Amino acid sequence: AADTAYALAYSRKLRPGGLLGAGGTSLGVSMKYLESRIGSYSASTLAMDFGAQHAFSGSPLTLGVAALNVGQGMRFIEQRDPLPTTIAAGLGYRLGGVLQLALDVKHEVPDSRMSVGFGTEYALFPNFALRMGYLSAAAQQQGAGALGGLTGLGGGVGLKFRGYRAD
Repeated sequence: AADTAYALAYSRKLRPGGLLGAGGTSLGVSMKYLESRIGSYSASTLAMDFGAQHAFSGSPLTLGVAALNVGQGMRFIEQRDPLPTTIAAGLGYRLGGVLQLALDVKHEVPDSRMSVGFGTEYALFPNFALRMGYLSAAAQQQGAGALGGLTGLGGGVGLKFRGYRAD
């Protein structure tokens, strides 16, 4: 079995004073080619993501919205499986320039499932950040198991180098 995804994305920051008033608004879109293979059978489809982000002028608050995996599902032989289309909204709040707090709400359309996530990012250095968060749906989907309430806990790092990012 193998799954492959190719994506081409574009984003643009609009000039201040445009959409939603002063501050900075960015819009983005991506087109994805998805392919899945199981034995000698394969399926492919196109999908798109759309997103917008607005940083409020004079405020540490940022708002984002997105529609992910918009497109037809994958069709194997006679069965079509829907893509995990998701509608998401999130808020970010920066404290002191080095600490970012975030809250995300997501609705997975095919399963009518909601999830809430919250997290933090601490910019240890200008090019290095530590991240930690919790996703409510992860605990529900996987069951509490041996980890109990820690099942939705996650962490990571962010690196920036000469205009490139790795998260």
